[in-house]
Amino acid sequence: MAGFLIAGLAIPQGFGHSGSRSGVALGLGYLIVVLVHTTLYYRLNRNIARIAPFNVASALLVLGAGLAGGPAAYVLWGAALAIQVLAPLIFPIRGRFEIRPAHFVERHGALLIVALGESVAAVGIGAGAEPVTGPLVMSIVLGLALSAALWWAYFGAHDDERAEVALTAASPSRRPGLALAAYFFAHIPILLGVVVTAAAIALTIGEAARPHPAAQAFTLAGGVVLYLAGVAWFRSALRIGSRVTPAVAAGFALTTAALGITVAIEAQLALLVAGVAGMLAAERQLARRAGARPGGGRG
Repeated sequence: MAGFLIAGLAIPQGFGHSGSRSGVALGLGYLIVVLVHTTLYYRLNRNIARIAPFNVASALLVLGAGLAGGPAAYVLWGAALAIQVLAPLIFPIRGRFEIRPAHFVERHGALLIVALGESVAAVGIGAGAEPVTGPLVMSIVLGLALSAALWWAYFGAHDDERAEVALTAASPSRRPGLALAAYFFAHIPILLGVVVTAAAIALTIGEAARPHPAAQAFTLAGGVVLYLAGVAWFRSALRIGSRVTPAVAAGFALTTAALGITVAIEAQLALLVAGVAGMLAAERQLARRAGARPGGGRG
């Protein structure tokens, strides 16, 4: 807990100025978490010793980035991320770890709910410094509606329930591979999508009712694209639900940037909400035609 607290406190400034103390603190907090987690896990499953060197190396690279600063820090951060992403592909995990579907799915669902909730809180905190006006309220409400729509795109479509069924049906030796594909690789763009979307909305707070720079409009659209692409990837990994509808909705979300650039960010937000709602309506209609309850069946 202390390691997580240190890392959490350091993150806001940890990727900023060269050789900042926050960057060093971030690396130390991360290293503490890795060492404690490895020690505790080793008591239950010694296979963690095969993965531990990758995790420790990644933490040391983050610490080195905090010490180095400057352009070198980005290289070290990139290397740390590459290790985390590539290590599971190098180390065979089949049959080495036990996955309990109900617990695994519930924990990752809770993580996504926390991320969505924190994104709403972050936008609200950003708006707290601004005078309450009609355009500000409209931006906040539309931002909240978009977060709710993203929630429905995952939980309203019963992806969590179908994922549990798919993992339970798989043999114990196949579950770790499925969990890695669905809840690590596919969840990275889902969580990044939440963060990017929240950041984009926060950037526009107090500057409503007018066209915005292309970078802001594409950031907003890109966050939703990442999220929906992750949902499509998640479904594809477990072979549940329709992969076409979120992919089409992601393509539509990208086009909304033109509205933010030429009209206003509120118009873009409204169109994004409508696009995700349209995807959900289409999936509900497909489910009815297939004779299943909304969100049920395999696509």
